[in-house]
Amino acid sequence: MAEIIKGTTEEKLIVYSNRIDEELHTFFMRFMPEDDAADLVKVDAAITAATQGRFNAAMMHCGKTIFGDRKGLKAAPYMTTPGTTIYTNNGSFDYDLLDGILDYYIYLCSVYDKEVSSYGYCYLINVQQSMYNSWLHGNSDDPMYRSNSRGVILAQKIKAANEGSLSDILTSGKRNPVAILGALNHRHGWNMPGVRDQAPRRQALPAAALPRLTGPGVVQSAQNDGPQDVVIPSE
Repeated sequence: MAEIIKGTTEEKLIVYSNRIDEELHTFFMRFMPEDDAADLVKVDAAITAATQGRFNAAMMHCGKTIFGDRKGLKAAPYMTTPGTTIYTNNGSFDYDLLDGILDYYIYLCSVYDKEVSSYGYCYLINVQQSMYNSWLHGNSDDPMYRSNSRGVILAQKIKAANEGSLSDILTSGKRNPVAILGALNHRHGWNMPGVRDQAPRRQALPAAALPRLTGPGVVQSAQNDGPQDVVIPSE
């Protein structure tokens, strides 16, 4: 069970941001020689050079270590019925806190030249991918994952950040542009190089529709019932 941080949303974000940064570095230090692991510059370089999969694994490590059962991400209990002493949060999340954590995740991806993804963010807050899908599409009956306006806004922000991060990676020239353009085209409607929306091409006429000669100086269309005379000037 992860510790629950007390305080305002802003105070929680400061603590959680520091913990995420700490656990991120701790994760990558385990793959480095002891002398290099003691040098934060080299650790940062290792994070930057890491694959997207390794970075996502680090997010998973952070999520399980810091947030555990996710109680630290839940909204503060409130009185459900006025005049009673029953307080609950109905299992709902503190969306201001989730939004702040998303901002920090986007910042880390920008610093270390990584793709912002729904998977990476879900790993970081230790929830299933179905959480993001229900926010985005609103198709879950589970109260824990039920879509709401804040969830929709959060999902749209993740989607927009994904496009922005892929665009940044593309312009950096450090990755295979074909793969990145393929992802942008598939997820965000970008066009691959040389592929443009074109007007429908004219189809070739079948033989029966081609004009035929019926006599000197006259061309008759086979598509019409009556002859359409076209005068061909004599040489």
